[in-house]
Amino acid sequence: MRALSSVCTHMGCTLHFRPDWQDLRCPCHDASFDLAGRLANGRVTWRAQGAYPGDARAYPIELPDLVRPRVKVEDEAVWVWTAQA
Repeated sequence: MRALSSVCTHMGCTLHFRPDWQDLRCPCHDASFDLAGRLANGRVTWRAQGAYPGDARAYPIELPDLVRPRVKVEDEAVWVWTAQA
């Protein structure tokens, strides 16, 4: 059992699961993360010219992996520990 954050590591947008692609896609800048939490569409994409001001692709950045909280399965319960705000 594993859990992943649903928050993009670039600007904090909520990621959306795409079953056909088996990835998590950011609607803000089109970043996609695989189900292990790693950037799936490649860092080269993010070095390209941006399409609009603030577009992540305009910056030479490498997005960190998604947060992987600690998970514990106990009887019929699943416990997920997340960072406190």
